[in-house]
Amino acid sequence: MSSYQPINTELSLALMEITKKLPDAVCVIDEEKRILFANESTFSFLSLTQEDVYHLNLASFYPEEVQPFLESRIKHAKKHGFWRGETIMTDKTGVKIPVSQIIISHDEHTKDAAFYSTIIQEIESLKTSEVILAEQKEELQLVNHQLRTALHSKDEFLANMGHELRTPLNAILGMTETLLDHVYGSLNEDQHHCLKVVEESGHHLLSLINDILDIAKIDLGKLSLDIQPFDLKKICQSALDNIIPLAEEKKVHVSFDYDDAITLLLGDGRRIKEVLVNLLKNAVKFSHSSGRIGLVVRGINPEEKIRIEVWDMGIGINKKDMDRIFEPYQQVSSSLDRHYDGSGLGLPLSKGIIDLHQGDLSIESIPGEGSIFTLHLPWKNPITTDPVIGTDNDKTDLYYQEQQQPIRILLAEDNAANIETFQLYLKSKGFVVETALTGNEAISKAISIDPALILMDIHMPELDGLEAIQYLKSKEHTKDIPIIALTALAMPQDQEKCLKAGADYYLSKPIRLHQLYQKVLETLHKHD
Repeated sequence: MSSYQPINTELSLALMEITKKLPDAVCVIDEEKRILFANESTFSFLSLTQEDVYHLNLASFYPEEVQPFLESRIKHAKKHGFWRGETIMTDKTGVKIPVSQIIISHDEHTKDAAFYSTIIQEIESLKTSEVILAEQKEELQLVNHQLRTALHSKDEFLANMGHELRTPLNAILGMTETLLDHVYGSLNEDQHHCLKVVEESGHHLLSLINDILDIAKIDLGKLSLDIQPFDLKKICQSALDNIIPLAEEKKVHVSFDYDDAITLLLGDGRRIKEVLVNLLKNAVKFSHSSGRIGLVVRGINPEEKIRIEVWDMGIGINKKDMDRIFEPYQQVSSSLDRHYDGSGLGLPLSKGIIDLHQGDLSIESIPGEGSIFTLHLPWKNPITTDPVIGTDNDKTDLYYQEQQQPIRILLAEDNAANIETFQLYLKSKGFVVETALTGNEAISKAISIDPALILMDIHMPELDGLEAIQYLKSKEHTKDIPIIALTALAMPQDQEKCLKAGADYYLSKPIRLHQLYQKVLETLHKHD
């Protein structure tokens, strides 16, 4: 908070001389709305002496229900130069006075701090304070309605935009994976290198899209966690494995110190790994060549918390930048932008995820010496001692090999690029793939060909995938056919909608073809 500095005596006397004959109240205030100057009409208007006025804040002369409007009006004046309108003020006895007010911004005239002048005129009309308050209440209700509408539109836009971005990415990454898997024949070294660049760039773009959507979900309070037992040490090791190639490229030494008293935790292991990868990548990125970074995990028994530290001996962060590094789309300084790439989403997203776990994420840093990011998580030991068990790929592969007849899959998808991608890949694995372009066609073919499995896109013409799934699961002849829902929708409620409609499993586009293949094998094995 800045120190209080009223206008100097010489300037105050000059202003008093200029404004003493004006019938309207004239005040000068600083950014914190403290009165720096007031003319004689202000004293009489507020029933105060000159000494009283200079120790008060202009906001104190507004009823409590009006005070929020003063802040928004000052912001309007700062942005547009002035604000003009009608409002309610009170004198020192609390009597409400309807007034007409102008607030003028003067921030362009000073290098030190913004200040504002305001002219206040008592309204000589039949309009009562109750009428003005009613109008302002109506104004607030309108603003709230517009805000709710905007938030709903944002939610809908993000869901649709996620679908529009993921759908072409699915074809790009899918076709790339098909080529790298030698479905169309062998590749020479240059071709393989080019395709790996395309694949890596595509996954980087997908990661950025996912981060943007996740930040939006956090803002909307719709980012959901998959809470279940997980092995924290394995999560930490997996996160380290993810960044080791980056560290080796910069010759950065990585250390890992783990408290073995910590075994299984309750939480979203995938999201915790995402946070650790973000922090470790930053540690490598902002380290000097041949530098050092580390990951330390400790249990704090009295507080029943776990402390995880990610430290580096890199460039560090200035104190003035620390307050905003957890804000979306922010980077520590414009000078760094030219040397260190990044979207500015990793830290805000990490903080949001830790907050959802009822934890906290903080930073200590010294410029030129390095940084320590510390996160605390509740130490909640799960009742079960068994972590989540993954898919047994050996069994699913064996199941597939034992089948005497080719396995028929129905692919319900209206996007031509995705049809070609999925169909070619699955055919290369030995499946027979039938296609349907609409929900109605999917129902018709499911009844006629009795597939072993249905891959159902959710966005389709005539009848969408959810309705098609509901219909198929309601009919005796088709209710036992396993259905994997495929969707490019990215909001947290989408998986719930698919499973509620009757889908057995859910995959979000873009889908790695190997991931799809394993899910198909796993599903066929479980429903045999």
